[in-house]
Amino acid sequence: MENLKIKLKKYIPSKLIKIRKNCLTYTYAINGRWRKSKISRKAINEKISIIFLVYMPQTWNSLKTVYDRAKEYIECETYLVVIPYNTMLGDGTLINSVKYWESLYPGEVISAKGQFGWLDLKQFNPDIIFRQEPYDNTFPQSYSCKRLSSIARLCYISYGMTMDRRHLKTVYSHRFMSDVYAFFCDTHEVKEYLEETKNKHPLIGSYQIYYYGFPRFERINTSYKFNRSNHTFTWIPRWTLDGKNNDASSFFLYCAKLIRYFEANQKLNLIIRPHPMMFSNFIDNKILTKEEVRQLFEKINSVDNICLDSEMDYLITFEKTDVLIADFSSLNMEFALSGKPIIYCGKNIKGCLTEFSDYCYSVRDWEGLKKQIEELSRGCDKYLEERIICSKKHMERIPNNISDNIVKACIEMCRMG
Repeated sequence: MENLKIKLKKYIPSKLIKIRKNCLTYTYAINGRWRKSKISRKAINEKISIIFLVYMPQTWNSLKTVYDRAKEYIECETYLVVIPYNTMLGDGTLINSVKYWESLYPGEVISAKGQFGWLDLKQFNPDIIFRQEPYDNTFPQSYSCKRLSSIARLCYISYGMTMDRRHLKTVYSHRFMSDVYAFFCDTHEVKEYLEETKNKHPLIGSYQIYYYGFPRFERINTSYKFNRSNHTFTWIPRWTLDGKNNDASSFFLYCAKLIRYFEANQKLNLIIRPHPMMFSNFIDNKILTKEEVRQLFEKINSVDNICLDSEMDYLITFEKTDVLIADFSSLNMEFALSGKPIIYCGKNIKGCLTEFSDYCYSVRDWEGLKKQIEELSRGCDKYLEERIICSKKHMERIPNNISDNIVKACIEMCRMG
């Protein structure tokens, strides 16, 4: 009897928590469905108002070509609304987001922070809002998914390529799906996941699903000249040491060793491009101090053939990179399409590089990484031909006119209601 009581004490609270969670989820879903139903459709002769709500320059490539294309349509009125935010480049330089976008689009940028607080987006009579990320905690409360979905059709294009199915539940939470009117999927896996959720949870799944391809792929340059000698290496360490869902950052494993190695091999070049959140995350969690980061920057700047990346757009860095030394990142697939080699630091190369994983190099320790750097710098790239073939096949499968089709779908959904 005593054992039964103990089991019930453990079982009942967990069941109650689950019931409460389900009730909250479905309440939110019903409210989300109601908000979506209140959005009116536009007449044929009315213009479609589209807001692009952004704050992080490093992930702009997911929306850039869509914004550029929408501006060309006479049926559309576009608004580039930027949330003021200081983002750190790889070399430690702080860049203001509003100033960054103003440098790209003079006269087009609207700062989200006005004299009296956050702008009320209702003033633009929006039909569609593209918000850069799914996470409410990175946006002001005024621009939560719930609030945005009450004034317009909230649409979403992934800020980074989805690689691992385990990552989907984090990005596509039930609450987020309840608010979004339309998803423009970056991969078939995302499309399938959203369809499965829609069928399993009809109340939550009151959203439209489109798959035209990932807009980032429209900017990828695959006309590289391949050299057997690889001299420029770029390292992209991840921002977190948490390896629960994906491989953790290799920063502390390899930073000092890579600096010593390249310092001793002056014919090779190393570009270090950490995740934009990496140093701030390490400082906030007291893993590093600001002084230690300053000393690291000072050391790197003292070595002629090593630099911290000062480019905002990673594609510029990728063009001058011969070999990518990579942690778990959505950027890996974009680099892989160039056909150039990747040295992956971790276990989950399959989840990160999918079909390219058989033609890239996986390392678990310094000796393995050092060996691959030495071999590739001598031109010993045993997977080169297979990787180029894989890249060409993958590029052939990427749909044409991705951004154009997304804009057309936006216009049609507003006309149809």
